[in-house]
Amino acid sequence: MNIYFLECYGEGVTDDPRVNFFLPSLMAFSFFAIESLTNVVYIQFIQDSLKKIKDIDFKNKIKEINEQLNISEDEFSELETIIDEMKKFRNNLVHSKPLKIEHGPYYYENNSDAIGYIPTKIYEIKNLFNRVNKDNVQKFIETVNDLEEMWDKQCQKQFNREIIFSQVMQIKNTP
Repeated sequence: MNIYFLECYGEGVTDDPRVNFFLPSLMAFSFFAIESLTNVVYIQFIQDSLKKIKDIDFKNKIKEINEQLNISEDEFSELETIIDEMKKFRNNLVHSKPLKIEHGPYYYENNSDAIGYIPTKIYEIKNLFNRVNKDNVQKFIETVNDLEEMWDKQCQKQFNREIIFSQVMQIKNTP
């Protein structure tokens, strides 16, 4: 589905609201795929206990995986920067929590007894939706694939076996 909407976007079907509607979702789901990949690799090559995996935060799982697979910080730095951007985008889109609440109370102009809205700053990323475009969607999808390739190559090298995916977890940029 990711590729279908990118192809529509590339063919100039940008006036089709279905395409523009799905771009933020594709960006967010790309990060979900990174989380899934991280958990799959962590369980298969680092820690096979589901109970323990829940106690370790995302960054530490990635750090442990990279250490186990002998991936240096330099090798991983570019991917890490994009993954951080992906996580921030997903969190801002999916978890829109107020980050700043101006103190009130605030009242409607016509009724001094009715409390109105409280001005808030919701998104940490300024102009969040200005980042939604075909290039960023493609970058996020490619990051998922690049991370999978990097880890799979190292798993084969270190453990002489590939990462095992279910079809539900696997994301591929296939033509």
